[in-house]
Amino acid sequence: MFLQFQDLPELWRISKIDLMVWVVTWLSVVVLNVDLGLAIGVVFSMMTVICRTQRAGCSVLGRASNTEIYRPLENHNKCYEVPGVKILTYNGPIYYGNRSFFREEMSKLLGLTPEKIRSREKARKALEKRERDATVSTVERGIANTLFSSENEFFKSETSEIDVQAVLIDCSSVTFVDVAGARLFVQMCSECQKVGVHVYLSNCNESVLKILTSSGLMTYMNPQHIFVTVHDAVMYIQQQKEKPPENTTTVWV
Repeated sequence: MFLQFQDLPELWRISKIDLMVWVVTWLSVVVLNVDLGLAIGVVFSMMTVICRTQRAGCSVLGRASNTEIYRPLENHNKCYEVPGVKILTYNGPIYYGNRSFFREEMSKLLGLTPEKIRSREKARKALEKRERDATVSTVERGIANTLFSSENEFFKSETSEIDVQAVLIDCSSVTFVDVAGARLFVQMCSECQKVGVHVYLSNCNESVLKILTSSGLMTYMNPQHIFVTVHDAVMYIQQQKEKPPENTTTVWV
């Protein structure tokens, strides 16, 4: 056992957490006994795993120029953020132990504070009411709907504060999701929908997707918004943005 001391410099260089596990296990074996010491080492190792999953990193991804490669912006200065699309990745599971941290990190990156959600939802409802009232007025007065369309776009630009029209979540590092994490995920999708932000998923494994859909995710997300890769989702979002607006039919009474 004492011969393993020669591994300590390598453990210190590779992972200080693994070094702590080794030291705690060794001290427990020496002070107590082999069986109890090994049991303490196993429990301590499990605690380190839980602590690391509770504080998994959340990053914004950017695209490398002229490639299909997406990397965290904080580590790659040659990557750029796709205009109008916020690409997020979470490097860990989503479960009851870290759901609060997951929500805080996602809300911070998206800027979705409770105050902003309420104000944007209020602005959206006001816009919808204005559209309904103006449509009735347009039909009654025999005015072309195209005139209202330009006024409507101006009103949207004045009231909307949202710079991001779509949120793409890369689930490649999400190994599993429990019921509590899935419910929180669905709740965040609902909040995004309230402020007019579309949510997309990519690289989602089958077990995670099954739990999310069983928790009601499809209520707030179009099934066509789930993609195999990040690049496929980005291309789809850009194509949707480039689509010409539908021609508005002129109604005369």
